[in-house]
Amino acid sequence: MSDERFDCPNCGKAYRWQTKIAGKKVKCACGQKFRVPMMPGGDAEPEGPLVGAGDSPVIEVVESSPTEKPKPQAPEPNPYELDLPGDEPHGETAPISARSSEGAAAKGGKCPSCNTQLRPGAVICMNCGFNLAEGAKVQTVVESAPAEDQTPAAGRGSDATVGGVAAAVGEERVIARTRLQEDLAADMEKRHHFQEKTLPLIFLGIGAVLLLLNAFVLTPMLGDVLSLPMSVGESVGALIVYVILFAIQLPCLFIGILVISKLFGSAFGELFSALKKLAALALLAGQFDVMVDLGFDIMLGGLGFLAFWLKMALSFGVFWGLSKQMFDELEPTETIVLWIAMLFLPGFILLGVLFLLGASL
Repeated sequence: MSDERFDCPNCGKAYRWQTKIAGKKVKCACGQKFRVPMMPGGDAEPEGPLVGAGDSPVIEVVESSPTEKPKPQAPEPNPYELDLPGDEPHGETAPISARSSEGAAAKGGKCPSCNTQLRPGAVICMNCGFNLAEGAKVQTVVESAPAEDQTPAAGRGSDATVGGVAAAVGEERVIARTRLQEDLAADMEKRHHFQEKTLPLIFLGIGAVLLLLNAFVLTPMLGDVLSLPMSVGESVGALIVYVILFAIQLPCLFIGILVISKLFGSAFGELFSALKKLAALALLAGQFDVMVDLGFDIMLGGLGFLAFWLKMALSFGVFWGLSKQMFDELEPTETIVLWIAMLFLPGFILLGVLFLLGASL
């Protein structure tokens, strides 16, 4: 046993020696009064004769008469706390006597302290630590640190209990949960930044490459197939035509999102961000359609019935994938409306312009 402890002279129960109780008269749970030694390792001096009983007194409940109310019984003393003069209550529940704990089986096998269901033959409640044999909760005391480690922090740690450890674990869980939420928020912020700023620039760059490929490679190849060689100037003219097509498809897509917002109540974020996404979608998806048209013309000499529907399937599949990357909140019906607006609305606009020009002439 450590020199910083002393024993009750009656029942031999060990207590930790503390400076604040040195030389004071205290009372053990067994009922014996004695004086705490002045120095660690000293012997406690009994005050009065030894009580001779090593167990805590058990409170007997006497059946009262029907006309007389029973008097409230005093709570059992906690066998793990010294009865010091002037001590304040610790706010803990009063300990339950060993005799009352023996009747736990009569209550349906439940702990008399926390009412948790107990296993047959259980001695200690695993939920609250109540000892059915002793009639009190088990208290765990952490041994003090060596003398060379007695810093203020170590002194506080030497008095830690199971409750303190549980509080520390709970605090660590809160910190871990907070860090996880912060990491998730950071990941969402990165994804939002990529979708709003980086991805549209990538799509615009790929669309610009397809635009140059269509104008200066595939269009001259089609001219060779049709025995209509094209000069560089004619390739530049094709480039201008494709740019005009892009300039028409962009407002058509904008009209498409206005229709979707009106019909389905969807939101597309800030106007500038939405326009940037629509520009990337119009350039990349539109030039992919041009590339497919040129490819079929070069390989097959035009679009037959099956080739037309294959081209439509490719066009819609690519548009679906690109639009989901730009606007991940789009529903399938909304995607179809947007695709029709980009692919077919420019043709109707051109027909309307030609009709107006013909009528004016």
